[in-house]
Amino acid sequence: MVQVAGDEEEDDDNGPDQHQDSCLVSSSHSHSSLANYGSKSPETRKKMATIPEGGSLIMEGDIPAQKRPLYNVLDFNATGDGNTDDTKAFLAAWEETCNNEGWPILIIPGGRTFLLKQIKFNGSCKSPIKIQMDGNIVAPNYIWASEADNLITFYSVNNLTLDGNGQIDGKGAIWWTCYTEKGGMGQATGFIFENINMTAVESPIIIDQFYCPQGNCPLKDGGVAISDARFINIRGTSSEQEAIKILCSQSVHCQGIYLSNINLSWENHTALANATILNANGTVEGSVVPKVVFS
Repeated sequence: MVQVAGDEEEDDDNGPDQHQDSCLVSSSHSHSSLANYGSKSPETRKKMATIPEGGSLIMEGDIPAQKRPLYNVLDFNATGDGNTDDTKAFLAAWEETCNNEGWPILIIPGGRTFLLKQIKFNGSCKSPIKIQMDGNIVAPNYIWASEADNLITFYSVNNLTLDGNGQIDGKGAIWWTCYTEKGGMGQATGFIFENINMTAVESPIIIDQFYCPQGNCPLKDGGVAISDARFINIRGTSSEQEAIKILCSQSVHCQGIYLSNINLSWENHTALANATILNANGTVEGSVVPKVVFS
């Protein structure tokens, strides 16, 4: 599960409290100059940080993508063989990226598979961040944490873009959710997930305002406003029959949820997958399986 945490309070020392956090997660195919970046030497990677002759110019904000600082997880000793734990390398790469003020790009290169255990990327960061995920991410084959824990967590990170053609293999675990712990305040807006392949992922599309990993959260309605979450061209299998779960509070409904071209089946079952929608307003376009009916 990839979790984007809003402004709830946290007990440990790793996550500073933030307010009105937002996260943008998107995917496109306009990154040809970075497509083979992971296979290059460190010196070549540095040269690729400038616009190549004849290359395309990608503008994000006021900074061309090719002029943004690039941090490749391979330069932080990630292996990418699918068997070696690359969690520490990813955290080291994230720390450098998060502390850069120049709209940096974190590279997860294609042609490799990165094994990650439970990992948490903490903010706040010094500028917007883009994660170019062309490589695959896989969860361990064993039970690495309790059922309520997440594989990947982004905490208090503003202006995050997730882009690429990588695949997530959750090994039956949740890989992503937009959640707010009960009683949280603030807002989470502007999520785009596009062109993603899922394999044995628990609830591939999930927004849960009632998420409570500790089991002792306050018994009051969630107050974090979740809006403009878009899921486009999501396909693959769910480890649970409930492939789509959008659960929003009675006091603050989710707004602007958009689903288009979704095809999710229940892994190793002939029965159809299903969807649960609570207190959410949105739009469905094209084919969406399982069927979703918004309020």
